[in-house]
Amino acid sequence: MKSFFPLFPIVASFIAFATPAQAGTILPNLYAKTYCELRTVGIDAEDARRTAIMESMISGDNWTMVKRADGSLVRSDIVLAVNATMQRCSELVK
Repeated sequence: MKSFFPLFPIVASFIAFATPAQAGTILPNLYAKTYCELRTVGIDAEDARRTAIMESMISGDNWTMVKRADGSLVRSDIVLAVNATMQRCSELVK
């Protein structure tokens, strides 16, 4: 799987701010599908992110914390959601 770490801080920060700590788990492929579909029809990035989070969040905490190269920690479900989104529609990510 190709990793999109150059854009990761930008995209992950938007998802992380919209995701309350331990509120549930984001299903990465559903997040990417929803986000990309909304962006394709002209929904702005922030609204697409919020809707994609609401649509893809399930109860439970089926994620772990992953240490990034800079030493910061990020949720594994967010890493997977960012990668899935970048693979599906990188041209629509802002």
